[in-house]
Amino acid sequence: MGSLLEIQNLCISFGPFKAVDGVGLTLKEGEFFALVGESGSGKTLTALSVTRLLPSAATLESGKVLFQGEDLLSLGEGALRAFRGGKISYVFQEPSTSLNPVLTIGDQIMEVILLHGRDDQKEARREAIVLLEKVGIPSTPTILEAYPHQLSGGMKQRAMIAMALVSHPTLLIADEPTTALDVTIQAQILELLLEMKRELSLTIFFITHDLGLVSAIADHVAVMQKGKIVEEGECAQIFSRPKHPYTEMLLQCMEFKTLS
Repeated sequence: MGSLLEIQNLCISFGPFKAVDGVGLTLKEGEFFALVGESGSGKTLTALSVTRLLPSAATLESGKVLFQGEDLLSLGEGALRAFRGGKISYVFQEPSTSLNPVLTIGDQIMEVILLHGRDDQKEARREAIVLLEKVGIPSTPTILEAYPHQLSGGMKQRAMIAMALVSHPTLLIADEPTTALDVTIQAQILELLLEMKRELSLTIFFITHDLGLVSAIADHVAVMQKGKIVEEGECAQIFSRPKHPYTEMLLQCMEFKTLS
């Protein structure tokens, strides 16, 4: 299993503050890779840097992002667009901010399909139905014509996953996709991601603050604190033999939540 994504010596700053400090990560093809850390640790910035979707105030000081051997940080804006929403797709934390409130779910998925080169409305609708069913949403007229506010949080997140799959990506970056959901729906979305990983041979880069969330599903875990990777290893090793005090603290928090 070769490497799909390599992040090398990534440094991102906001003025004098270094938010990401020398981060290096390697994701293998077909694995579920979890990047774990508290809010403000630099996880999301690391994920956004993959396709240079950084905030305007952020400065990319150094680093390489090699995707299938090609350095994405060296590409021009035009060339990079082929990767954004193409080979690399994102699912973000709060679907309500990503979905257009004045368009139906069906229209929004069709719009993404048409943007990716398909030009037949009927075919786009058929593809939207297939995608909705793939992610566990019944493709009834009621759902297709529903607006985002008429769907539950879990259904909206499933719709976002459907949109992310339109381009048949190789890498799916999921940034805290279950944070706004209750525990039962969280488990359903995680199971859906695993199912998509298996069915579509996806590599998943999963960003979370909750170490317990990925305990049973991640292949590889990296722990991030204050802009640095403090520990990294196979999931079983991280949970059974943590080496860094910060990882131990995250595990203790997980155990406390389980007991309470």
